[in-house]
Amino acid sequence: MTKITVDTAAPGVDLDIGRFVSIGQAGWTERPIPVEHVESLRNLKMKFIRLFVQEYFHVHPRRGVYEWGKLDKAIEAILACGAKPVMCICIKPKVLFPDADERSVHPRSYAEWRRLIRAMVRHCARKKYGIEHWEVGNEPDIGGGGGCPYLFTPENYAEYYEQTARAVRAADPAAKVGGPAIARSFSTPPSPAHPQGVAASPILPALLDRVVKKKLPLDFVSWHRYSDDPEEFRKSIRYVHGLLAERGLKCETSLNEWNIGLRANMMMHLAHPEYQPCFVIDVVNAMVEEGLSTACYWHIRSLNIGMGGMAFLGEKEKGVVYAANYNSNLLAVFDSQGNARPVYYAFKMLSRLAGRRAAAACSGGNARALAAYDAQNDSVAVLVWNFAKEECRAEKVRLAIKVKLGVYSLCEYRLDAKCPGNTEDERLKIVRWVDYTPETEAFLETLELPPYGVAMLRLKFRGCPSKPSAQAPAARRGPDHSDVTAESTAVTTRKRAWPQSRAVNGRPPAVAARRPSQDARAGVRCATTM
Repeated sequence: MTKITVDTAAPGVDLDIGRFVSIGQAGWTERPIPVEHVESLRNLKMKFIRLFVQEYFHVHPRRGVYEWGKLDKAIEAILACGAKPVMCICIKPKVLFPDADERSVHPRSYAEWRRLIRAMVRHCARKKYGIEHWEVGNEPDIGGGGGCPYLFTPENYAEYYEQTARAVRAADPAAKVGGPAIARSFSTPPSPAHPQGVAASPILPALLDRVVKKKLPLDFVSWHRYSDDPEEFRKSIRYVHGLLAERGLKCETSLNEWNIGLRANMMMHLAHPEYQPCFVIDVVNAMVEEGLSTACYWHIRSLNIGMGGMAFLGEKEKGVVYAANYNSNLLAVFDSQGNARPVYYAFKMLSRLAGRRAAAACSGGNARALAAYDAQNDSVAVLVWNFAKEECRAEKVRLAIKVKLGVYSLCEYRLDAKCPGNTEDERLKIVRWVDYTPETEAFLETLELPPYGVAMLRLKFRGCPSKPSAQAPAARRGPDHSDVTAESTAVTTRKRAWPQSRAVNGRPPAVAARRPSQDARAGVRCATTM
């Protein structure tokens, strides 16, 4: 059994959950985000969408000519989702890189390269796209197999970064520039996938040394991680924070590609669709606890791509196309037909953690909680999940939520990853809805969570009959979620019209709010003291 106590009396810093609910495009095609996904992505309240500025945009087809039309469409689709693009610079125009070898990483003229970068940054500024982050390269430590046409050494990446970063800042002094988006973010022991283990990329330490030595601009450090073990994400964050601290550097940290393991446990994920959404929530919690700045889940939609679209990868194109079509089909938020996968609804639940983080103390079993107090709406959201890397079992959760004295509405959701339907009211089931609870300053709940189960409780302050001056403004009835448009027909709602003569500021008095028998039927347990 897990005991969880949430205390909303002294909420901490702004959770700013949109920085962890952000996402990245796949990097396989110039096609913008499909129109049919724009509203769904906008509902996640993301802060960022990472965009690969790849050679398929053909921004520099010949000397002295820049063409931004295709890139503009991709950027504008991101803006339509309510997010800001993170521009990952991966282009390798033939006019500057005549040699297609991935080890050929320096342009024939850095003066022309800097002009290209300045032109691109200034173009985006003129278009008023509001772009803040410019990232230099993508997975420079693994070559074309990572989907981008270069393989750097620590020395030549540091030079490439310096030339590119200075050009970005010359065009926009307020821009944030960073990198290196390495794939191998820390050393790992031998495993079936990597019998010899994997050593951490030396590119990041070399870049940081160059930054210190030459006082280069560095506003964020980025890296990637794919694993079924949430602890590996924690280790990678600590590793990067350690490298920065050793050199006295302070900047944003961004894990801007992450997901479950790419291939190792494919059959397990197919058999247990509830694993991935619960895993995502557990990893986001780790990011919050470890002090990560931003993260971008990879990626938006599964795609079937053909040969030729990424010819700039040379001989590596075949492997990338195969991986896109066959190895990455469980990673996207939407499947190849455009249907939202269960993981979308995990992000939807996370997006409802608006406001400042509330303390959540957990002890005992595997269940954990992440909570937030939203001062603007005077509401509390508590997300509870049951995750274990191995042998995850059903978990009973004793949940205590300390709140200010008052009457509340209560709504409980459960994430159902196994149901045959795929609508929001099927995936995010409303299992409990109470219009008005008794006046209380604490909620005592018992939740039964199956393996990888996820639940959310939302409490909306409705007023305090015993303290009329503390009344909340009138609010609409029903579940207090502006982004919930469908109501489960299986939920019994208990609405009641209160005569004005019996109401306090339009709200039910404490004595009349619920009779004991009604409270029992509503399934709400309240206490005046903890």
